[in-house]
Amino acid sequence: MLEDHFNTKVIVEGKLGVHARVAAQIAREAQKYACKVTIRHNHKEADAKSILDILCLAAGQGSTLEFDAMGIDSDKVIKNLTQIFVE
Repeated sequence: MLEDHFNTKVIVEGKLGVHARVAAQIAREAQKYACKVTIRHNHKEADAKSILDILCLAAGQGSTLEFDAMGIDSDKVIKNLTQIFVE
């Protein structure tokens, strides 16, 4: 059985980068879904369901983050995580 697999890239536009509030938003959204969600930045990978993992990426303004989701509802979680960066 093939699992659904979706990914996207976003650019961090906020001048504070991915700070605690943004990391919490990402983790809360990712935790709503059973699929595995990871974030990559500068050759580092983080579990998108972990605030600490996200903060350890140290993604500042202008950084490119790559979200990758595999499993049930992976398309939905990618869509919703992308929305965090356009608001």
